[in-house]
Amino acid sequence: MEYRSLNNIVHLVDPTSGMDVLDTIALAVNCVPGTHHVLIFGHNGWLEAAIEAGIPKKHITWNRTLARWDPTMGRFLTQWVKKNNPTHIHAWGYWSIAAASRLREFSGGRIAFIQTPPTPAQMHHLQRNMARAVWLLITPWQCVHTALHAGGIPHNHVVRVSPAGWLAPEAKALPANLRRSLGMQSREGPVVFLGGWSEESIRHDLAIWAVGIVAEMNADLWALIRNDDVPRKEAVNPYAGYQSFARTLKDPQLITIAPARYTWGQLAGIADYFLFAPRRSAGVSSLLAAMALGKPIISAKTDQICELLENGTSALLAPPDNPRELAARLNALIEDPALAAKIGAGAKAAYDQLATPELFSGQLNSIHGQLTGDPALKQPIQLPS
Repeated sequence: MEYRSLNNIVHLVDPTSGMDVLDTIALAVNCVPGTHHVLIFGHNGWLEAAIEAGIPKKHITWNRTLARWDPTMGRFLTQWVKKNNPTHIHAWGYWSIAAASRLREFSGGRIAFIQTPPTPAQMHHLQRNMARAVWLLITPWQCVHTALHAGGIPHNHVVRVSPAGWLAPEAKALPANLRRSLGMQSREGPVVFLGGWSEESIRHDLAIWAVGIVAEMNADLWALIRNDDVPRKEAVNPYAGYQSFARTLKDPQLITIAPARYTWGQLAGIADYFLFAPRRSAGVSSLLAAMALGKPIISAKTDQICELLENGTSALLAPPDNPRELAARLNALIEDPALAAKIGAGAKAAYDQLATPELFSGQLNSIHGQLTGDPALKQPIQLPS
């Protein structure tokens, strides 16, 4: 259709977005028809992470803001919209929603991506801003869809889309021996990749504890974590804390922390097992990469995880916040290669069925087209199957 070549889409990223959404934005920029611009508000670590996720640098505009609500964000956005005249605005964080809700002269479609069930404060934020402007909220998760409706968001303003899938960005090649390149002693493995960025909803400490339990019986076992490379003072750097925690387990060489320039897919690719320890809904880009690569998966059980994985078929699931149960499942896969192969194949099959980039990009393109003719959402959005 003709509108597909006329879409001028701006994506808004801010410190409330969560770095995990950058992988989804990269997929949208690279696969959804139209002209795309990505405005990033925050420290320069966000700019570097966006490029590492696969967003072409030519599409990015970076505006440094504070790590809290910053009024300059709204002023910058107002000037940018007047100059560039976008047809659609995608907000990927709550501050972006607030800033775009105040654009009085913008008459195009507003779309907000909601990754996790809103907290009471976030729900209040959504309701207040949806009273100022018409927003379509999209989410891949039924648990989020249910929470939004329970919070009073109108049904025709919420659409559940497919999980975005995993688009492998170009990246620098991994060294032949990653541990040695990072100044650590070589180990034969097996290798356990601990997925997810360091954030409140991901319990890397418990995942490390679980690996440490299993390592008592397997001295060559080691774990791998991807650093977000965000500048921090040492006292508040979680990655330094992970190394310290490993030392309390009497194995200072247990954890390898890889720079962010190495992608989820690269790190999952060298791992024998993937361990994910969310305490509640969280970003799942690393998990999708592991599923796409057919890695045997151990994960804490949350409503979100159960929408992607089935215990005993595509993953071994454990209760949240329970390192001993995670360790037992990791050990079961190490001890039973046939079970590990079955779980890895099941994870790949689940990915192929639920989370392909083509499906997500097609749905997003359809949403753009429908909002072009109906930005006020007078008709419900219909997604292609």
